[in-house]
Amino acid sequence: MRPSDTPTTSELGLAGATAYALRMQGFIDLEGASGATYRFHRVEDLSNLPAIAGNFAYVQGDGPKPVLVCCGTDETLLKAAVRWPSAQQTHRATAIYVRKNVSWKVRALEHDDIVEKHRPPLIVSTELDRPV
Repeated sequence: MRPSDTPTTSELGLAGATAYALRMQGFIDLEGASGATYRFHRVEDLSNLPAIAGNFAYVQGDGPKPVLVCCGTDETLLKAAVRWPSAQQTHRATAIYVRKNVSWKVRALEHDDIVEKHRPPLIVSTELDRPV
């Protein structure tokens, strides 16, 4: 069951050639400031977001170099859907990508590395604000 406020693929506002091009690219590799590369997998339907912990990215654009508009991390990737409608309206986000990552420490390090390199306008890291 998906929460009633979680948009489906049809609600993402993608159609025609743009939707096809985005479906064709099932992953993106985001480079961090350290030079490390992190592979994120595309989620077509927000009701299919995994419940596992990890990192997520909202991007704008459908070419080989989409623009990162949000970098986030959470204890459940289901929460990646929370800011999606706002990111679409405010930053024209077109796709969500996730990276499953159970280790809190690894998630935090990867998140910080990506944010330092890309400086996206939206940063979601509330889980990192808690004491260790």
